[in-house]
Amino acid sequence: MRGCAACLALCLPILASPLYGGEKSPAEEVVVKMLGQLEKMADALSSMKNEETSAAGREELKKYVAAYRDLRAQSEKLPPPPREVKDRLEKEYKKKFVAVQERLSLEVTRVRATVPGGREALIEVSDLLRGRDPKTKAPKEKDDDKK
Repeated sequence: MRGCAACLALCLPILASPLYGGEKSPAEEVVVKMLGQLEKMADALSSMKNEETSAAGREELKKYVAAYRDLRAQSEKLPPPPREVKDRLEKEYKKKFVAVQERLSLEVTRVRATVPGGREALIEVSDLLRGRDPKTKAPKEKDDDKK
């Protein structure tokens, strides 16, 4: 449940930026993409059944995690939304985020407990989500820090 709260805390601030003529706002588009990446992560985890599929799933997870981190960084650059828009979008997407977070939690537990090689894949993905280099466990340098 703590993971669900963290996911919502990351996503809900960007859920509500001004709407643009009936179309989705940039913030809403990012939220939809983030939700899609979380669903892809859950799908990749659910495909892990043995050591072979665990290795293949690990590569998929890395790709989805990288895309999710990019979207999260993009979302942090968006301006804060008006309260009424935030409330509307929270109402629309909160249940979807909770559902995918619950699914992710179940799949992580299953992979960790029953899939050969699954624990290693999850550790690597966890490090990527936290912005650490999986090999060294040190924080990855940001492009801005290199200048």
